[in-house]
Amino acid sequence: MMSEIIVALLAFLGTVLGSGLSIIANSKLTNYKIDELKKTVEKHNTLVERTYRLEQHAAITDEKLNVIEDKIKEGQHG
Repeated sequence: MMSEIIVALLAFLGTVLGSGLSIIANSKLTNYKIDELKKTVEKHNTLVERTYRLEQHAAITDEKLNVIEDKIKEGQHG
C-alpha cells in the first residue's frame, strides 16, 4: 500500500515538473518570437516613414520642375 502511494507521488511530481519546464520553454520561445516580430515591425515602420519622406520630396521636386518649365515657356514666348 505504501509503495503505491510513493509511486503515485513520484508520478505526480514528474508530471508537475515536466509541465512546469514545458511552460517555461514555451514562454521563452513565445517571447523570442514576439521580440523578432517587434524588430520586423520596426523595420517596416522605418521603411514606411522613409517612403513617405521620399514621396514628399518627389512632390516638391515635381512642383519645382513645373515652375522651371513654365519659366522656360514664358522665356521662349516672350
